Order: sequence, then C-alpha cells, then structure tokens
Amino acid sequence: MSKICQNCSCENDERYIFCKNCGTPLEEHSPYVNNPYENINVYSEESRSDFETPTPEQMDGASLNEIAIFVGKNSDKFISKFSRLEGLAGKSTWCWPAAILGGLLGFIGAALWLLYRKMYKPAFLAIGIALVLTTSTTVITYDLTKQIGETYNRYISEVIYIDNVEARITATEEYAKEIKEITSSEEYANAIRFANFLNNAECFMAAFVFGGFGVALYKKHTIKKIKAYNQKNGMSEYYNFGLKTLGGTSGGALALGIVIAAIIPTAIKLIPFIIAFI
Repeated sequence: MSKICQNCSCENDERYIFCKNCGTPLEEHSPYVNNPYENINVYSEESRSDFETPTPEQMDGASLNEIAIFVGKNSDKFISKFSRLEGLAGKSTWCWPAAILGGLLGFIGAALWLLYRKMYKPAFLAIGIALVLTTSTTVITYDLTKQIGETYNRYISEVIYIDNVEARITATEEYAKEIKEITSSEEYANAIRFANFLNNAECFMAAFVFGGFGVALYKKHTIKKIKAYNQKNGMSEYYNFGLKTLGGTSGGALALGIVIAAIIPTAIKLIPFIIAFI
C-alpha cells in the first residue's frame, strides 16, 4: 500500500513518513509536526527510550526517510543503490551520470556531477586533478605551440604593413608553409599523440573511478551530513526543511562547474600561444 503526498502527489512507499520528493509529512500526526521534543536530539542514547524514531529501517544510523529527504531528486533510485551497496559490503555500484560525464570530459566532467550533488570537496579535488593533467599536456606541447604563436605574431606584425596585394598573398603563403612545416613534423605528431593518450587515459580513469565508486561516495557523504545535522540540530518542526536544504541538488554549483570546464582548461592550453605575443 502506498501513500500519496498531498502537496506534490508523489507516490511513496507506506513506510515513509515524509514525502521522498518534497519532504512534506505524509501522516497527520507525524512526530516531526509540532514536536514536543524539539529541543531534544532523538538520536542520542538518552532520549531513545522516550521517543520512537520515525522508522525502524536504518542505513548506517540514518533512517530511509532522512535519506530520502536529503537526497531529494531521484531519492528512490539512490536508496535502492545504497541498499545494494549494503549487500556488496560497501564496495561499488554503477553511477551512469558520473561515468558518462567522466568519459566525455575527464575528471572535470565527473566534477560536474559532484557539484550538482553538493559534494564540494571531492568535486574540487577532481577539478584540481584535471587541471594538473591539462597543465601536463600543455608542457608537452609548449615549445611547438609557442613556435606557432611566434609565427602568427610575425605574420600579423609584418604582413599588415604590406600594401601590395600580390606581395601580401605571397607573404601569407610563406607563413602558412612555415606553420605547416611545424605541424607536419614528427616531433609535433609525437607530442600530439602523447597528449591525446593522456587525455584518453584521463577520461577512462574518471569514468571508472566515479562511475564505479560515485554512489558509494555519495552514500558516505549523505550519511555523514545527516548524522552531523542531527547532532547539531536535533528534531524540530523545521527539521525536514533544513535537511532538504542541506542536501538535494545545486544548479548554481553545476553552472559554476560548467564555466570552469569551459574556460580554465582552454586558458591553460593557450598559455604558450599567448606568451609568444607578449
């Protein structure tokens, strides 16, 4: 038998006291509403005998209701995956969003999912790894990229002052030939191959690490945040609202991650080219 939320019409399992989608109490006399124990942490040992926790079903010390409220969007899927982790002794279960983003964009792509789920520390760690790897590929191609930049710089500074159209075309062809010689060299080809290898290896590692262990990381993050929240706040009439605000997703953090992914790696790769113009 399921419970229908009066606020958002979401269908919930009968064991839920709060809506897994919006956090609204599903029972008229929920212990969280007008709670007489609002100044008591019901999860402390002293108060367990006087106050029944909302559901006997626990996961590492947090109830399924708490987890559902904290996770918010797609909480039913994540609870299912968290439960599967319990059966696998906490090892791993696949996380497709992190795997796909990691496979396409590397560690900085996986960081987008982490930021969206408010896991800021591992997200910025992943971004840091991505920037280190991007810097490594930039160092590998630094000299050759700088040569191309210097050639473009000479072309712009010299050809712009040539009034004769034919002479300008001839000069342009000469500079184009010079750039082609650089990009056609064996040294340039080897540098690009190695840089591509590093990029592909990064994408594979990001997809494997965060695809395979992303759910376990999120479960640990969820339980840790819920326990810390309970220790600080106990239970009150605003309990579910505070827990929902603490967890859930963040579109703003995702937008920040997209900006970082779009600007910073490209800027690092352009450093040798820019230096050539200075």
